[in-house]
Amino acid sequence: MNKIKIKVHKADKRLCGHVRLTPEAEKRLRMLQIETGLSARFLASQIILQAADDVEVEVAE
Repeated sequence: MNKIKIKVHKADKRLCGHVRLTPEAEKRLRMLQIETGLSARFLASQIILQAADDVEVEVAE
């Protein structure tokens, strides 16, 4: 499986406790909530934790 590549700028190390989703991501998350009965928080956290190793980060210059 190919890694997901995301170019980033260095971010602040503080935790924010929330993220803003794009409309399409929110629709997909809502569909997963309906299908599973699980909370958005749990689903989003699990998706991020399980996919994190498949993300390759490139620091923008």
